[in-house]
Amino acid sequence: MPAGPPVTNPSELLNSPALTEILDGLTKTYDHVVIDTPPVGRVDDARIVAASSDATVIVLRADKSNRKLAEESRDRLLAVGARILGVVLNNISSAGGGGFGGLPGLRRDGGKAEQQSAADDVLHHESVRPVSGSGRMM
Repeated sequence: MPAGPPVTNPSELLNSPALTEILDGLTKTYDHVVIDTPPVGRVDDARIVAASSDATVIVLRADKSNRKLAEESRDRLLAVGARILGVVLNNISSAGGGGFGGLPGLRRDGGKAEQQSAADDVLHHESVRPVSGSGRMM
């Protein structure tokens, strides 16, 4: 779906009845509607969309995200009532040794790999649970 011309206040557009009507129509036609938003920390767009979505998937970039950023993003989304379905970890490089090469949250301590990654920390929070609904996903 084309985005159209830039708007001066995207938060107003995201909270508008017009967008709700469009999304309601799309969920009647399609099994799943996926909405891509800017990162959680930069603007409130992701939080606004997550608050009215059935499920939210957090996308972490392996070479940019870390455990603290992942947890902050999770907490900001949970604060608006987002239902986190899971985490996608992208941009994983096989270069740099180890099975996931440089994956944030994994480090060598005395020859043993730490078992928890930033994605695992997000998923194992008590508020993260599978959900079902109309199929609208952020």
